[in-house]
Amino acid sequence: EIGMRSAGVVTVWNGTVFFGDIEMDGARVGCRVLWGDVTNPLLLAPASDRTSGFQDLEQGSTILAFLPLGDQLYCFTSRSIWRIVAVGGEDQYGFQQVYFHADGEGCLVGRHAICAVAGEAVYVVRDGVYRFGNYTTVPDRTEWMWRASGSVNTEACELLSVAYHQPLGEIWVSYPAAGQSTPSQTLALSPR
Repeated sequence: EIGMRSAGVVTVWNGTVFFGDIEMDGARVGCRVLWGDVTNPLLLAPASDRTSGFQDLEQGSTILAFLPLGDQLYCFTSRSIWRIVAVGGEDQYGFQQVYFHADGEGCLVGRHAICAVAGEAVYVVRDGVYRFGNYTTVPDRTEWMWRASGSVNTEACELLSVAYHQPLGEIWVSYPAAGQSTPSQTLALSPR
């Protein structure tokens, strides 16, 4: 077994538990993804009777979120977006970097600042709300969403929260007002 102590991000997809932004063996490895069988996710040592393994993404980034879109799992880091697909065999999962920016432009700013809407990721970046989907090559700064989200305080990135409210068909972006330490404002975006 390996010495994983904690993970900043956890999700279940395709019968597998994925962990990201790992603390293991006394060190934080922000760019590492570990995965294990959903029936015993903490037993991450390789074995022939279950799925387990790891993948290091680009050095210097931190994994902030996993989000299933269609039949693929996406991994959003502080500097990139990765597509994870089940490939079977010894490799189990394939990782493809689909977007990268060294300064994090167009990249997610906080762990809870993302949601899925109609097969696309909607998420907060430093300068507003962007979208990304299965058939997108770069994050999309949809003009009306970007303009509407200009007042969102992205400095307190860990306090941002994005959710899709299906009955109303609205994307809710909650955030703290400047100088506050808890979310106190919510922006409602209606993509209909």
